[in-house]
Amino acid sequence: MGLKIYATEINGYPATVQLTDEDAEARGLTAKDTVEYRRKAAAKRKADAAAEAAAKAEADRVAAEKAEADRKAAEGAAAGADAAKAAAPANKARTAANKAAEK
Repeated sequence: MGLKIYATEINGYPATVQLTDEDAEARGLTAKDTVEYRRKAAAKRKADAAAEAAAKAEADRVAAEKAEADRKAAEGAAAGADAAKAAAPANKARTAANKAAEK
């Protein structure tokens, strides 16, 4: 049965008061009105926000890496298609030369 510090409003102004449990209950104050509880709640909200920001940053990093890998794969496929297109006329020329040599 010790004294606790409560954050409350008196005559419209924010105030902190030190009350026993009985006095706080008589004034309608609960454990959630204590300064300690509010500080812990604020720290928890801050930690949760930081964790959420870190998770979002990690997800963004993974998405960026995947996009980069997809871009490189698309460039590789395009380069392979270009090489195949370039090789096709050479193959046709060799085929024509082979046919001419067979005659």
